[in-house]
Amino acid sequence: MIQPKQLERARRCRIRAVKNAKTRHPEMTMMAPSELVPYDDNAREHSPGQIAQIKSSLEAFWFMNPILVGACNEVIVGHGKLIAATELGLRHVPVIQTTHL
Repeated sequence: MIQPKQLERARRCRIRAVKNAKTRHPEMTMMAPSELVPYDDNAREHSPGQIAQIKSSLEAFWFMNPILVGACNEVIVGHGKLIAATELGLRHVPVIQTTHL
């Protein structure tokens, strides 16, 4: 049977974890597109027309949302941006790296 002290300790730990999660902000870094690894099982495929639209958007507005990568620099979100950046010959792209996904 769980003792009241153990329950209180567990509750405090959960509260501390939630507070820490809320106060931690992921940092954006710049990486070379060649360092990023596209996710093999990405469900979305971009047509050449979509890539052309992304390229023109990048030329006009740059990156409004960075590419999201996980462990080993595997792309989670932003496969189309990565393709467009590579085709544009960009040397660096903005990336947010996360380890919990």
